Amino acid sequence: MSGPGSPASAPRRVRVRLHVDLGSPRRAGSALSALLPDNVQLPEGMEIEMRAERGGLVIEASHSVEGADTLAATLVEVLEHARLAGLVAPLGDEAPSP
Repeated sequence: MSGPGSPASAPRRVRVRLHVDLGSPRRAGSALSALLPDNVQLPEGMEIEMRAERGGLVIEASHSVEGADTLAATLVEVLEHARLAGLVAPLGDEAPSP
């Protein structure tokens, strides 16, 4: 049986965890500082957490299953902002030197 609080009654969500290896805690901290202000106005129902961890940037995000396309577009935008800030290389390129 399902009741309030049971998995069957909880809204279905898509969860994504990315780890971008930046090669050093300093670069990870810089990336975090540069990207955090961008997460002020998220689409309704979306959650994003960022933290520096083991020389990289960890991005954990979730949204409703219905908002999966919005979640994917937002993560692409976050990574593009990191690339524009010179913190990560474009997809397929080598990582930038520290």
